[in-house]
Amino acid sequence: MVFDFLFGKSVEEITMTSIESWKPRRCKNEADYRTSLAKKLKEEIKSKANVIEEHTYTLSKADIAIESKKNIPQIIIELKHNYKSLSEHKRLVGQIEEYSEIPNLETLIVVVCGKDIKDNLKKELISRIQKKNDDHKLLFLELDKFFIFFK
Repeated sequence: MVFDFLFGKSVEEITMTSIESWKPRRCKNEADYRTSLAKKLKEEIKSKANVIEEHTYTLSKADIAIESKKNIPQIIIELKHNYKSLSEHKRLVGQIEEYSEIPNLETLIVVVCGKDIKDNLKKELISRIQKKNDDHKLLFLELDKFFIFFK
């Protein structure tokens, strides 16, 4: 990520601090969480990049994409609400695999929202990504560009 010396923080830094400080209120489902987070990101990022809700780049639709150039995502954010079942876990791993194939994607963020979240999900997800890296004998997804937030 190239730091923007002339204009302050990079889009990635703004995105990360915005998610960390985001306090979702009155959200009942994934769509409410997505709208709330997208609104905060638009306010924080302003004109440095476009924040787009539900944009399709691969077979999966990204919940939130941040583009510096049209149709070239710099950051993809995948939200999960009350994420707890094995089928949801497998679907997320599949989505991550698809997103990892997008050229020039710099950062992939998963935001897990809700009250009923299993504690071991983060470890399991990272373990699966590391296994994919080992199975492919190449880098499936750089773990330093993959972040998980729990809200």
